[in-house]
Amino acid sequence: MICRVALLALASGACVEPVYDDRLGVAGVPVDEGALAGRFSLVSSAADLAHLPLVGDQVSGGMSFLLVERSWDGVGYAQTNTLCRVLNFDVAGLVSEVSEATARTVPPFAVPTLIDHERGAVSTERFAELWAVHDLDDGDAMPTAPDDPRFYDMDSDDKPGATMATSGLVSGEVYFAQRKLVSYAGVVRGPDESFGLITHKKEATVIAATDDLLLTQGVREQHPDPKESWWHEQRQADDASCDEVGAAVDDGSVSMLRPF
Repeated sequence: MICRVALLALASGACVEPVYDDRLGVAGVPVDEGALAGRFSLVSSAADLAHLPLVGDQVSGGMSFLLVERSWDGVGYAQTNTLCRVLNFDVAGLVSEVSEATARTVPPFAVPTLIDHERGAVSTERFAELWAVHDLDDGDAMPTAPDDPRFYDMDSDDKPGATMATSGLVSGEVYFAQRKLVSYAGVVRGPDESFGLITHKKEATVIAATDDLLLTQGVREQHPDPKESWWHEQRQADDASCDEVGAAVDDGSVSMLRPF
């Protein structure tokens, strides 16, 4: 076990205890400073409880598959996440799909990350993942007017916003924008793996749709069971890209199952 001890601790023979997260049922593992630099795959599941007209409360949300690039400057980490793929949960008979090509046009976003190397704890400040909306400061409300000039054709398909295909209950396309506000907290399990829970809030605006039934927007909030919203990070090669992340998910070397 790594134990960096201050002079006072040396005098008493005490070491910093690894953090134990009773929500996860596991303890953190101490690592060297800078050990979590590199490239990683990140799988996250962000579950919601959607309050929908006529059908009532439904579990919604989805999974995200990302490439993490993290560098160490001797003091702290700089981290950028790139979205590679998304998988939406089916809701009340409605199947929705965002293509991988569309997902990869979400602009990469900075993630302010704090890692306690001695205790094996990791957390982030809240950060924003923006879909088809720009010039949106932290204190700004999410635009709701379909003609707001901050919305743009993110995936360059000559349709407004980001495009999502639907089937099942209603077949068509939805054109939307979204701000996803997220923070992570969890444990380091070694230099190649970390996992934990997510706190999230999703604010979406339907800009247009091919069927009026798809214009309905229900109210949603994070699922009340915190273990339904989680993240799992695993080291990849130093030159890994979204292609490698997708291939690792497809061959099962990166699991889609909750790691705790």
